[in-house]
Amino acid sequence: LLENRSKEDLLQLLSKLLNYHPSLKRLIRSLVDYGEVTKNAADESYIFQVSEIFHRVGLAWNVDTQLYKDLRTVKLLGDELRGKGDYCGALSIYDALCMGILNNYLSLFDEGGELVDLVQDCIFNMNELLENEKNDVKLRKLVLSNLFRIYHTDMQFGCIGFGEKIPEALSKFTNYDEKNTISAWIKDLLKTGKNIRRSYQEEGYRKLLSSLN
Repeated sequence: LLENRSKEDLLQLLSKLLNYHPSLKRLIRSLVDYGEVTKNAADESYIFQVSEIFHRVGLAWNVDTQLYKDLRTVKLLGDELRGKGDYCGALSIYDALCMGILNNYLSLFDEGGELVDLVQDCIFNMNELLENEKNDVKLRKLVLSNLFRIYHTDMQFGCIGFGEKIPEALSKFTNYDEKNTISAWIKDLLKTGKNIRRSYQEEGYRKLLSSLN
């Protein structure tokens, strides 16, 4: 498609792409600065890929078969990386997919619950990593951060049900230091009251905090 284009044509095309999708700038900057796809660059590319799927939907906000298939394809890529032992790569995909769905969910009509199922499948895989990969400290920090962010976002959106399996995993599959870390995150939220607008949200956080003690 691009092999026979001149340098000037390619530069014009790149300029148009950057104007149309500003998020590409961060990905390209990472590539230029480091000469390789760093983790941050990979994260950006997955976030961009999920955003593009929702962008293609446009105003047709029903969860049609193609939207589900496209998002499921992203999830299966994460599963493939996980199967090859690239757990950090899989986590990047799961996180981008979950947050992309969560951030768009209130504008969607997910009558069959397909998107909820996709998010919960990703959470199940992350919970398994937390249960089984006991010695990889860096990986575990990423899993904990991703799971707590999903749980927190679900709470903000009214406890839709995305994160209902997360509290049990955070309580059951974490060690003493990790429990203290999560407890500190919760206490900070409760202290500042940031994004806690309903009594059920505070109750949910306090219940999770209690399970960690």
